[in-house]
Amino acid sequence: MIAHDKFQSPEELDQLLGALSLRLHHLNRVAIGESTYVWWLAELLRAAGELAPLMRDEAVRSAFGDGWTRGDSLDPKAQILKMLEERMPSR
Repeated sequence: MIAHDKFQSPEELDQLLGALSLRLHHLNRVAIGESTYVWWLAELLRAAGELAPLMRDEAVRSAFGDGWTRGDSLDPKAQILKMLEERMPSR
């Protein structure tokens, strides 16, 4: 597990969220009781991790903006939820 406080890269964030997803899946299996809700929560963490490398993508940066510049997206919340949904299993 990542043990330092300094942010290294979007890929590190992907690894961290992926590890959290796997840990939650494990806990769900051995301690939580195979909750479908927890299963989906773990998958959401995994999908969010897959979005992390897009932090470097110019089109994504343009769509969402930053602390000084408004993005091009009319509804950034809907856009990021759509991006997450595209990475979620269909189960």
